[in-house]
Amino acid sequence: MAVLNCSYRSVALEKNTMLNVILPDVREAGVKIRALYLLHGYTDDYSAWMTYTSIGRYVRDENIAVIMPDAQKSFYADMYYGDNYYTYISKELPHWCEAQFNISCDRNERYIAGLSMGGYGALKIGLSNIDSYRAIGAFSPACNVKNIQQSHELLHTAIMGPGVDSVGSDADLYKLCENAENAGKMPLEIYHWCGSDDFMIEDNREFAAYMRNKSFCNYTFCETDGDHSWVYWDREVEKFIGIIKKLN
Repeated sequence: MAVLNCSYRSVALEKNTMLNVILPDVREAGVKIRALYLLHGYTDDYSAWMTYTSIGRYVRDENIAVIMPDAQKSFYADMYYGDNYYTYISKELPHWCEAQFNISCDRNERYIAGLSMGGYGALKIGLSNIDSYRAIGAFSPACNVKNIQQSHELLHTAIMGPGVDSVGSDADLYKLCENAENAGKMPLEIYHWCGSDDFMIEDNREFAAYMRNKSFCNYTFCETDGDHSWVYWDREVEKFIGIIKKLN
């Protein structure tokens, strides 16, 4: 297993940005590496998954690259007052990684997951680009943009712009699900977990109830004991790696 700490100048961000990349030691001739894009939470950065989980051990013997980019507190958006993190992570970063590391660009070999803000980001990017991802993992995700808007008023303005409501916009996961279903998109695997003691559990239960009968995805919601902390996210990312292995 190779672990790379990378800095490169992003076109979308117009600045240097950091990411960690895990690459498998053994590569089969002519076989592209599958890719998991793993997104951090609101109070973390690109280093968090490597610091607080055993993600390297979980993929050590697999033909899977793990890409962990930085997104600051952007909620994975192209910000009105700020940087274009949605474009960077959903468009530019996959192309850059595929060119640099021989990573597969096949939709069936590309996955995205994250925790908290990153869980929201994984759902937002995955639902907006279903033709680009085979599976989404969302652990304790922020599901309700109205609550995000109310609890982070200044940040919401920086992301959406003055006086713009995020409900019903392309930032709203419910709206993105509606768009995906209306478009008759190809099947998508979604694994969603939240702990029963998490402060966002009610938002997660409401989103799960909405998602259960959606035709465009194979959706699984798992609620167990647990709160908003790394001991559970470490366990859930290992489960998601298991889901990826079964898909291929």
